[in-house]
Amino acid sequence: MTPQDVNKRLLACLDNLRKVLDDLKSDDYAAAQAKGVYEVAKARSFLTTDGPVESRKMRAIELTDTERQALDLAEVRHRASQELMRFLKVEIEVLRTVSSTIRAEMSL
Repeated sequence: MTPQDVNKRLLACLDNLRKVLDDLKSDDYAAAQAKGVYEVAKARSFLTTDGPVESRKMRAIELTDTERQALDLAEVRHRASQELMRFLKVEIEVLRTVSSTIRAEMSL
């Protein structure tokens, strides 16, 4: 691997990191929005259902299954973006180490 190869990979990682950061922001917003939609739907379902409290809770959960699934999916996307961002940061650190090693070897 040449210093130019390392530099190209470092630049590509930085570009990917920027994209992932943008995705993370939108995933964070989507998760927060999905949580709000789910909580409001669940509260409305609970308040409009008749019967004992436990029955109303279970009915509200049943009626808001679609909103809950959307929330779960948004949270999964958010966690995946966070994990990808951590991976890219590690990859950048590894490439920096490789770059330093190559420079040190070239100076010998």
